[in-house]
Amino acid sequence: RRVLFRSGVANGAGDGLRSGAQFNYVSGVTIDPKGNLFVADSRARTIRRITPTGSVSTFAGHAAGLASLDGHFTWLPLTDGMGQDARIAPAAGSLTVATNGTLLFSDGFGETIRKSTPDGAVTTLVHPGTYGPMAADHLGNIYLSDRYQCIRKITPTRSVQVFAGSPDQPGCKTGIGAAARLAPQGVAVDSRSEEHTSELQSRFGIS
Repeated sequence: RRVLFRSGVANGAGDGLRSGAQFNYVSGVTIDPKGNLFVADSRARTIRRITPTGSVSTFAGHAAGLASLDGHFTWLPLTDGMGQDARIAPAAGSLTVATNGTLLFSDGFGETIRKSTPDGAVTTLVHPGTYGPMAADHLGNIYLSDRYQCIRKITPTRSVQVFAGSPDQPGCKTGIGAAARLAPQGVAVDSRSEEHTSELQSRFGIS
């Protein structure tokens, strides 16, 4: 095990090269096909990009996306926009990169799914919901672990479906579709576009 990157200065939101950059609270990391890392900096309300050479930049959101009123901070509304003009609140651990380079992330405490094109255009994909970690297949489908004990699927036409398990029916049971009982904590898609979910005590593959 080795450290790939570590900020050498106090917590913050400053961009820079390697240890010259600052992070506030890293809550998730993913990588794109070009080797760029995307980091959810939840407390700074940003997504940062780290190039293979170690250059850190703010890819989406802005650390000034909160306002102070009589010394008390309040979050500004979530809005779509280009790069740092967007206002985001990435949820912990909930971001992935699709095969076409589109960044997908859960926003607003997991209640909204946002996407960003490779050039940084942030738009809202679906809302509301209770979404956790996600993964995408090569057909453009998105699979999400839902806090209500199921896996949901978002199709390229933005149709949201229950893919496996049944909402509010926890358990640990193999089965087809709604017959399965899950407590999903994460999700991944393999090269055959078969979805896998990790649970607190068990792991099932659902094809």
